[in-house]
Amino acid sequence: MLRSAALLLCIFLGLSGYAQNLDFARTFIDSLCHADLHGRSWYGDGEQKAANLIESEFRAAGLEAFEEGYQQKFSLALNAFPGKVELTIGKKILTPGKDFLLMPYSGGGSGSFSIVRIHQGNLGNYIRSNGTFNPAGLKGRLVLIDSRGIEDQKQQRALEGLVFQLPEVAGVILLEAKKLTYGKSKKAVPFPVFRILSSAFPKKWKKASFSVEQRLVSDYESQNVVGFVKGTEQPDSFVVFSAHYDHLGRMGDATFFPGANDNGSGTALLVDLARHFAKHPMRYTVVFMAFGAEEIGLVGSEYYCNHPFFSMDKIRFLMNIDLMGNGEDGITVVNGKVFKQEFDLLVQLNEANQWVTSIKSRGKAANSDHYHFSEKGVPAFFIYTRGKNPAYHDLDDHPGNIGLFKYDELFEMMVQFISSV
Repeated sequence: MLRSAALLLCIFLGLSGYAQNLDFARTFIDSLCHADLHGRSWYGDGEQKAANLIESEFRAAGLEAFEEGYQQKFSLALNAFPGKVELTIGKKILTPGKDFLLMPYSGGGSGSFSIVRIHQGNLGNYIRSNGTFNPAGLKGRLVLIDSRGIEDQKQQRALEGLVFQLPEVAGVILLEAKKLTYGKSKKAVPFPVFRILSSAFPKKWKKASFSVEQRLVSDYESQNVVGFVKGTEQPDSFVVFSAHYDHLGRMGDATFFPGANDNGSGTALLVDLARHFAKHPMRYTVVFMAFGAEEIGLVGSEYYCNHPFFSMDKIRFLMNIDLMGNGEDGITVVNGKVFKQEFDLLVQLNEANQWVTSIKSRGKAANSDHYHFSEKGVPAFFIYTRGKNPAYHDLDDHPGNIGLFKYDELFEMMVQFISSV
């Protein structure tokens, strides 16, 4: 049950004097985004190195481990690009990450091939009388699926969906008008699939050559990192902070994605909160969960929810933090419309403290690690910041591009809110 407004006033007046450590956050984010961690995925054991770094911080802060230990291992399939990723169209050598990206489900291959273009105007030539797609004449060719000029997004997706009906082509090119973003996949098609910025695509494009090294890792091992601070009065009741620490890794041996905002920022805040509560225990046990394999479909948090370290019905509330690097435009609370009483509490605390300029409420969404907890009946929020930095799932999401404008304020918000539910 939520406390009275008078008691809440005492809480936030009493807690407002503790110090936050913005310098720690910046240093920790720099460590997570270092090239030695390779974007915190499969390549070079980057995700494992990040997990070890988090565990060492938990240990140094004095967090305890459950009987299962600090790290909870699990396996999954992962499509990876461990070596060469090269593409030349006509005479133009394209730059990976800047001019083009591989689709996460891309296969590998190499060679020089002629290009054939499929677009809205000639699509009918490839449709049989029964409405199915006819790939005749495309075998061994590099197929350019050109959706330029199609404003309807459903039609764009339908045209690009032809990728999965082209089993014997040399490769596929998709054009992107706005912004390149990367991702992960558990599967792969038999050929390379490139997404190229329209502005980088050369005017002369009869032929192209490429070399893509690809590997489908069937038993990639990831891990969650979990520690806790025992409650002083009700140790069998739990409040939880969570954040995913993994990111997108490398696309080839020359291009990696640092993931400063997503989610080096949330991981730094998670560890900083652990350091705080280790020195200032609550009456409830506070658990800190750093999840792996979020970027490939919330795999780490789903695994934990199916193999929990303690009964899920003993969790009073879970606060999931992701994309904490901005904040000048406020925050958004996923599940705010689901758990309205708790959302009203958060708004009340913010009005008293003026931490952020705006708190927006969203409904249920399967967009971060809170989701599988919510599906099992755990009350949970997912909070992310809003701001002007557009970097997301790209090379620009590096430490120099996040301001951590509201880091101290968000730290205090998290402490006061979780102390009040």
